This record gives sequence, structure tokens and C-alpha cells, in this order.
Amino acid sequence: VAAAAGASLSECNSLELSTTVWAYARVSRPAPALFDSVAAESEPRIGSFSPQSLANTAWAFAAARHRAPSLLTAVAAESAPRLQAFKPLELANLSWAYATARHAAPSLLEAIAGEATPRLGQFNPQQLSCLAWSYAKAGHANARLDAAVAAEACARRAAFGPHQLAAIAWAYASSGSAAAPQLLDGIAGEVTARLPDFSPQHLATAAWAYGRASGGRGGEAAPAVLDALAAEAAPRLPRFSARG
Repeated sequence: VAAAAGASLSECNSLELSTTVWAYARVSRPAPALFDSVAAESEPRIGSFSPQSLANTAWAFAAARHRAPSLLTAVAAESAPRLQAFKPLELANLSWAYATARHAAPSLLEAIAGEATPRLGQFNPQQLSCLAWSYAKAGHANARLDAAVAAEACARRAAFGPHQLAAIAWAYASSGSAAAPQLLDGIAGEVTARLPDFSPQHLATAAWAYGRASGGRGGEAAPAVLDALAAEAAPRLPRFSARG
């Protein structure tokens, strides 16, 4: 299928190009020759890509761990001035793609922060935690976005699942954001109450985050959360992997 698709890419429109790589990345199906061909076909036509196609293309290459630096640079340049047309999912996925691919795009991340901050009320918990994780992973600080995401997450903490709570705790503890104490203390009660629902990986991630916070990086609730994490993790240790 990949070989047949690669042979007819010149006949595909931008939606079809982005959907093709998205589908392969979504099911973790390696297709390096196809990805190379899509990158070569997409880059000169990037101006015809919709916001959804731009975000999906960047996401697919990052998720597939397929390097395409020239394409990602083109996607960033095309996306930045058009971010008003991006939906919250597309903004979150775009930031995740550049963080995951470790492709430096500071101008794009600044533009996404500026566009996302006043619209955070439209972001669901998964998109909020993804946004926070992406900026922390990319090492790109934006104080206004950090404070706004922390406030939004704390206000809606009951809607966050275990993965989202662990991810956003990791993001703020890792980045050393000035908003870390606000976020970590604000979600501490929810984290503690939901610990039975946490997987071993989520427990390990949350323990790392609150452990880092207890080292002077913010969060008065850290000691109590760490005690609760220890009590929850102890009987489940045989189910933990070497990586947590």
C-alpha cells in the first residue's frame, strides 16, 4: 500500500498527503520511503495546506520519529501567521510535534502561546496538558501562557484524567515555571484523591514531579502528595517496570 501511495503522490491534494502520513503514524506503521516522498511532495505546496493539514503533517512526522527538518521548517513558517484559523486541537498538536521532533521553532512557539493564551477556555484537559508538556519538553518558556494554563487547569482539575494530571505536573516541575507552585498545589488534592486510578507510569511521573517540587521548586503540598504516592505505590511495586 505504501509503495502504491508513494507512486501517485503527485496526484494527491494537501489533505490527502497529510492524511496519508497521519494514518501511518497513527498505527505506528513504519514507511520511511513513503514519508520521504510525502515530505518532498508537500514542501513546495505547503501554502495550499489547511490548518488541519499543517498540524497533522507535523504531528505525523514527529509521531513516526521520521526526520524531515526542511519540511518542519516550512510548516512552521506557513503556520505562524495563520494561527488564528487553528483550532485548539491543532494548536496543541502543532506544539507537541515540534517538541517531540526536537525541531527548534521558537518563533512558532511564541506565536502559538500568543494565540492560545486568550483561548484556553476552549481547550479541553488533554489539550491543556499537551500544551504544557510541549513547552516544557521544548524548553520554551512563556510566563503568560504558563500562568494562564495553570489557572485554567486548577479551575478544571476535576475534569483531568490521571494521564493529564501526571503530565501537567511533570511539565511545571520540569520547567521550573514561576507558576509551578500554583499548579502543583492547585491540583494536589485531585492527584491524591485519584491515585488508585493512576497506572504505575503515572505514579512514577507524579512522584518525580512532586519530588522535584519538594526540592525547593515550589509546591507546599508536595510532602503530603509524596506520602500518598508512596502509600499507593508500595503494594503495586511488582507491576512497575524498570523505567517506572
